[in-house]
Amino acid sequence: MADARGTIVLFLTCPGIGDFLKAVPAVRVLREKFPGRIITLVKRDTRYLNLLPVLPELGEIVFIDTKKDKLQNRLKPGRVWTNLRAFAVTAAARADAALIFRPKKSYGYWAKLAGIPVRSSLDYTGAETHWLRDGYDHIMNAYMSLAAPLGITADQAELVSRQIIALPPEAESFGEQYALRRFGGRAKTAALCIGGSIPMWRWGADNFMRLARDLSDAGHNIFIATGPYETDAWEQYHKEIEALPGARWEVNMPLLQVAGVVKRCHALVGGSTGLTHIAESVATPVIGLWAAGDSIWRPLSSTSVTVMKNPPEGWERMSQQERERVGFVRGIPYDMVRDLALRALEDATLFSSNQNRTIVV
Repeated sequence: MADARGTIVLFLTCPGIGDFLKAVPAVRVLREKFPGRIITLVKRDTRYLNLLPVLPELGEIVFIDTKKDKLQNRLKPGRVWTNLRAFAVTAAARADAALIFRPKKSYGYWAKLAGIPVRSSLDYTGAETHWLRDGYDHIMNAYMSLAAPLGITADQAELVSRQIIALPPEAESFGEQYALRRFGGRAKTAALCIGGSIPMWRWGADNFMRLARDLSDAGHNIFIATGPYETDAWEQYHKEIEALPGARWEVNMPLLQVAGVVKRCHALVGGSTGLTHIAESVATPVIGLWAAGDSIWRPLSSTSVTVMKNPPEGWERMSQQERERVGFVRGIPYDMVRDLALRALEDATLFSSNQNRTIVV
């Protein structure tokens, strides 16, 4: 298959920024080793919509929902239209393979009804010809495995080397000008990613505020960018943060502008959320705060250090409410994170080993 021209359909309908960025290496390897046509199905109702231009390897991008669906995406008629559109595009493609990055029962069946002979997904929903039967160490490896039925593979080191994205010139220019205007007079800049859509993966806004004060007292700049999930934290702390020298807290800044600023930062401290994945993808050093149960999404670059917190005993039996109350990542010691952040800003030896490090606590 990899040596013959043909067509592959990618179901890249993942909702999150991290999902998209961790798929970048696999898509790049696929494009390098598959000479035929690639059609990528995406939805407008994604957080990474503005990042699509940074990955031309996606080939022909087809939106399977309408602008109206984006506004009313929870209504049943909108979902029906999206499914019909997915089937129509898949059938018209006359593809040789469908790679499903976001397991959803209907996608495998649409590909089967369209007569696509190879249907590869992470999970088996009843219509796939290939799927992962074993666990996987990292989501990038899992995404790459989707292309294995085509004879296309890559090891983890090769995937890590392909995860850096090139931002559009306007994003680069914005980041450069922002850094000059806001942070020109002080030492180095730390980006703090205080939020996350899943409460139990959060370190806690109070910890990040304490870290912001300590880093500011040490003479460093602070950049915080938040969205709708962090409204409570912004209301409680933004006046205090913006009173610190060299500190800025931006709310709902456009995604590419945030990426441009983060690229100019000297380190980012954050948990399992989109902004942390953006930092790794633009080669900003990352101090990741992770829970062991979410380790497949951890940073892997050589300029990252991940502090991994093991979950409490019996966490499998906890309800969702209990898990959020316990807050797995919240148990990571503050002093350890502060010291790593200061080393990242002041001591180049933190990342001098040129390999990824994981610290389990």
